[in-house]
Amino acid sequence: MTLRMPRLGDPAEYGITSREMAVLALLSEGLTAYAIGSRLRSTENSVVKHKENLYKKLRVHDRVTALNKARALGLICPEPRVEDDLVCGGPAESARRHGDGPAPPGR
Repeated sequence: MTLRMPRLGDPAEYGITSREMAVLALLSEGLTAYAIGSRLRSTENSVVKHKENLYKKLRVHDRVTALNKARALGLICPEPRVEDDLVCGGPAESARRHGDGPAPPGR
């Protein structure tokens, strides 16, 4: 089995902030705005505003389309398929890469 990490796109190309990337990563986990706010120690209203900004920057109108476009642009890891040997760190790893996740253990 070969482990490959997909190359993530540059959020700055689309004007996406590191906080918006953290929200995007957690959206891809299926979390609600309230749950995302709890994880990021932010208010639900702030998360909703970040989502609205993401939708504008990605030129989409809903969560599913935003996630699909973000995957297509390489901003977040693609959804794993059973037949693939693709291993990605997942949304939490994506958030860490963009500066908003917790530090890995031992660091």
